[in-house]
Amino acid sequence: MCSCVQFLKSVKVKESKKLHTCYASEQIYELLNYYRDYKTKKYFFEGKFSFSDLRTFVKVVKNKCKIPIGSSYTRETNVSDGYVYDLCFLEEMDKLCQKYKLYYCEC
Repeated sequence: MCSCVQFLKSVKVKESKKLHTCYASEQIYELLNYYRDYKTKKYFFEGKFSFSDLRTFVKVVKNKCKIPIGSSYTRETNVSDGYVYDLCFLEEMDKLCQKYKLYYCEC
């Protein structure tokens, strides 16, 4: 985790009662759009992800980066620049982002 973000707590929620945006899915979605060569219609990181990981990415992107009602997720509370943030992650997407080091920091 970045040094500019202060971690407060992490809670695993067994069942979501409303739609939440998955922060990990948003990170992957932004990376997919940023690292695309529009002339050749290929991504710069092709071949770096396993097929099962790509299948997980596609499944979540089809849900428009939302955590479906009734699924389990992790809610994390952080403080950055004096503001408190609640971030929600699908567990499988958070594991993939940590595995491939897709979280970034601009500090």
